[in-house]
Amino acid sequence: SGDWSSDVCSSDLLIAGLSQSVPALYRLTRESLAVYGQLKSSQGALDFDDLMSHARSVLKQVGSGPVQHLLLDEAQDTNADQWALVQLCGVLRTDVSRETSVFIVGDAAQSIYSFQGAEPDIFYTMATAVRGMPGGSVAKSVQNYRCSESVIEFVNGVFSGWMPEFQPLVDRKSTRLNSSHQIIS
Repeated sequence: SGDWSSDVCSSDLLIAGLSQSVPALYRLTRESLAVYGQLKSSQGALDFDDLMSHARSVLKQVGSGPVQHLLLDEAQDTNADQWALVQLCGVLRTDVSRETSVFIVGDAAQSIYSFQGAEPDIFYTMATAVRGMPGGSVAKSVQNYRCSESVIEFVNGVFSGWMPEFQPLVDRKSTRLNSSHQIIS
């Protein structure tokens, strides 16, 4: 509308409505969380946040470094809280006198859990931590055996200009095992 006074009135009404509904929404959320907590407690159930909290408590009680070997798959979907839990395991410490091993698998270009706090930068931080370990190395695989050439070209086009550490994929699905290949199990 061309009348600015009606826009001001609409804004005032919106603000008035929000000032009444936001506190009600807050109360409803708080009450729902209380009921959820009671249900979990009565059933002896834990949710993902509870599991993370309990794992953190256990690792803090036993001291840093109780884990000797760690495998972390889909590492690109790790959030800061989960990364802190990995660090509490102690496998990345360079001052540990025992032998440790860390095997981390992931692809930053496949990070899809940003709604849960996952960030590609955390994945890159992991790679840096592994490189800093005695004998630590990072192997990057750019070979793709599953996607069509057009999908690989699309992915390479999107991520090459967007993610600084992205290495273009190479189509290998046409590669077949022959007598000179071995399968190691």
